[in-house]
Amino acid sequence: MYRYTTPTIPCSLQDVAFEQVELVRIAISGKNSLIVREIPATDFDNTGTASVELTQEETAGLGTDNDTVQIQARIKYKDGTVQATNKVRCALLDVLDKVVI
Repeated sequence: MYRYTTPTIPCSLQDVAFEQVELVRIAISGKNSLIVREIPATDFDNTGTASVELTQEETAGLGTDNDTVQIQARIKYKDGTVQATNKVRCALLDVLDKVVI
């Protein structure tokens, strides 16, 4: 992922019974900030994928060049139980022109 860009991050959940899901919280954690989005179960397609879009300001604030970003989902079911996924890690890379355009 590049800083100062507007990435769309596909979030795929496997083996989840979406008819029993109330919502999914996606957390994106960098060295300097935490971004959280709540996604209703209805936003996931038939393959179990939904997208999270970030702004330039959000990616700029995650950290600096060569930091690591972690992404994790927590699934809240209609019965009140909550399940967490494994964390996914990706590199945070810099752009040459570090301004919001």
